[in-house]
Amino acid sequence: GVRVEVGLRAREAVRLNEPFFTWNREGRPFVTLKAAASLDGRIATRTGESRWLTGERARAWVHDCRDQVDAILVGAGTILKDDPILTARPEGREGKPLLRVVLDSRLKTPESARILPPDRGVATILATTGSAPPEKEELLRKAGAEILRLGPSGPGGVPLAPLLAKLGERGVRHLLVEGGGRVHGSFLREGMAHKVLFFLAPLIIGDERAPGAVAGLSPRLPGEGLRLSHVRWEALGEDLLVEGYLRPPVWAAYGEDGDV
Repeated sequence: GVRVEVGLRAREAVRLNEPFFTWNREGRPFVTLKAAASLDGRIATRTGESRWLTGERARAWVHDCRDQVDAILVGAGTILKDDPILTARPEGREGKPLLRVVLDSRLKTPESARILPPDRGVATILATTGSAPPEKEELLRKAGAEILRLGPSGPGGVPLAPLLAKLGERGVRHLLVEGGGRVHGSFLREGMAHKVLFFLAPLIIGDERAPGAVAGLSPRLPGEGLRLSHVRWEALGEDLLVEGYLRPPVWAAYGEDGDV
């Protein structure tokens, strides 16, 4: 590898290159979870309507964020519900092509999904398992998708650790996860996320049947929940961005003067 020496402003330099240092150390991408929710933690109504919880400034911020990552990941439920294209569309310029990844254990993604045609030569990966029907795999390949089978057949979902290892081998250094509650819960439960970006809208949905930003975690006490560190807050119009870390960031080991 390449030996890197740091000195003055080392903390700032490492923070700017956080995904690279994490990828170089762990062999897998730096993972950021992103969600937009109401004040009571709902990401949509009970009917699945989520456009738009947040305002224009927050949505523009997300497209700038997408333009800084290497890949974006969602679950098959998001594809079936919203049929997103999941590209980076920053204001005033053309965004870079993104590797798009879908967790789809049974290949439920339709061949007509807007995410399937390659984005300027970059194919969409459908990460699946041995439970997926081979005949559907062939149809999705013809529609432009790349199929990545991980793990044996069974009731479980796509195993995240081998998926992230495969993405790391492909040079994916920064992965943005924009899933629903179950996808976010899987990453958090398995300890696969490094940072979260939560947008809070000044809105109360107030429906217990509306989906939440995270699902599948069962702490008995508040102290058993996942508490963020190095938290930053930013107002974006009427919305509030909360950024925080789930594990000590690589730059935290460096003092402001370069000492480790």
